[in-house]
Amino acid sequence: MYTSTREMAEDTDQDWKLEFRNILLSDGVDSMQRAVEFKEAHAPEILYKFFPPSTYAFEALQRVSLYLAPPADFNDPYDSAVAITGASDLFRALLEGPHVSDWREVGKGLFEQQDLLNMTEGHISEEAIERFVAFDPATSPEEIKKLAAVIPLVLEKVMSQMFAPFQELSQRGNKVTCFSERMTNAMWAHYSASHTGFCAEYRYADIPEPSMQRRLLLPVVYAAERFDLSPTFSRGLRGDLPNLTYGIATVLHKSPDWAHEREWRMVNPDGRDDGGMTVPFVLPSRIIAGVRMTEENLEKLTGLCRAKDVELVQASLSGSTYEMILKANASAADRPIDAVGSP
Repeated sequence: MYTSTREMAEDTDQDWKLEFRNILLSDGVDSMQRAVEFKEAHAPEILYKFFPPSTYAFEALQRVSLYLAPPADFNDPYDSAVAITGASDLFRALLEGPHVSDWREVGKGLFEQQDLLNMTEGHISEEAIERFVAFDPATSPEEIKKLAAVIPLVLEKVMSQMFAPFQELSQRGNKVTCFSERMTNAMWAHYSASHTGFCAEYRYADIPEPSMQRRLLLPVVYAAERFDLSPTFSRGLRGDLPNLTYGIATVLHKSPDWAHEREWRMVNPDGRDDGGMTVPFVLPSRIIAGVRMTEENLEKLTGLCRAKDVELVQASLSGSTYEMILKANASAADRPIDAVGSP
């Protein structure tokens, strides 16, 4: 099967980002620092951010700042949604952890320790059920069989509900703003109000180092499965020190449906459900006005760029390809932008 150069490049890009995620979630108190250093070695020269022609967008340029919003406000309901796939493993970790003696006391006369561990494997013996219902000799063998089948399912549901608040924490307790490695027609259409807004081009090297803005500007990884919190919680329940970067990792994990965006995110995992926040940033290296920007908004944008000494260019349609042409001003030479065909 033919594989295009672009597809091969995207595979390579995803490979280093998967390695970044593995480092971020690895053992050790320095995992975040090691992940940041690895990211720095692969960061793109340019990142793009798209804006609609809104009051917020013009104020962001005026104030040299960006707004970080909770993922719960984004257009994808799966954004930053986590999974708890190993509820039975979590229960086993709880039984094997430092509080196991408390659980033995609770289960005394009802279930033996091995009975409880068996539940985590998805089954429980009828003998264990008989002990549990011994206070009611009227319980029939058929009812005992039903209980043996149902109890592990109830356990799975109870454990999942126990950790449900972490879903809310991931989607409302994180603050995020988004960038892309690419400037495509699709990005213009989705995030710049159908080409009526503008795109800010940022040089990665212009973001001060060290700064929290640069440290927490991280690449998104695309995977078919949602980010699973079970391994992190299992470590904590067993008494091990969990990797505390999971709060950041949850917002860096998206469906492959979005892979064409080649997204980066600036993250603030403050854990508070209090809406968004504004943070200072750097000036763009240049601003690209959308093809359909109104004359009124273009005049406003021109004044802001002049005041901030930021280059302003105007996007226009090509007469023969799906590229867009950038013009610095009416007399400037036409110049196509990089690969802006729809993905």
